[in-house]
Amino acid sequence: MRILIVLYWVAGLSGIMLGLLAVAQGFSETFFDIQTLLIAQGMVLLGLGSVVFVVAIGLVSGAKWAISMTKRISAILVAWAAIGTVLGVYTAYSVSAFDSTFVLYGMVGWLLIFGVGTGLIGLVYLQSHGPTVRSYSEYVTTETFSPQPYAAEPKRLPSPTKRAVTRCLDCGAEIKPGTSYCPACGAPQNV
Repeated sequence: MRILIVLYWVAGLSGIMLGLLAVAQGFSETFFDIQTLLIAQGMVLLGLGSVVFVVAIGLVSGAKWAISMTKRISAILVAWAAIGTVLGVYTAYSVSAFDSTFVLYGMVGWLLIFGVGTGLIGLVYLQSHGPTVRSYSEYVTTETFSPQPYAAEPKRLPSPTKRAVTRCLDCGAEIKPGTSYCPACGAPQNV
């Protein structure tokens, strides 16, 4: 678990720095299409880095939301690594300046190392060690994990209903409902 937290921590910080660098580099580009690609990729990398960093902080504290978010973020990292790597390589071949190429290859490296690597490590670890992760979280924090997403309230059995006892008007003996004469004394009853 500690290795996963450190990987997320480093991935978040480096993603934030590379995203900011790519956005800043995008504003210095002269061609509009390259500028748009650099800024868009930088913003996505900045957003992913920020979310990964926040999830790493949540993992340190053992928060339940962070553990459930780690699977989602790992899947998003792997998916964006496939798209972002292709866009980064295309943009790097289209850029003539060395500074922009350096930033783009840094982004491609981040996507391959942290996007694919950390994403797959997170997915595999959380799938194979789910109970261990839950026990770690319960050890670190006071939150408890229920086996079901929402615990159902216990069902209460209805209390047995008492039937109304019908008594004879003359002698007070018990009579069955719907009987017109008392079986004990024979007096007529109002039905």
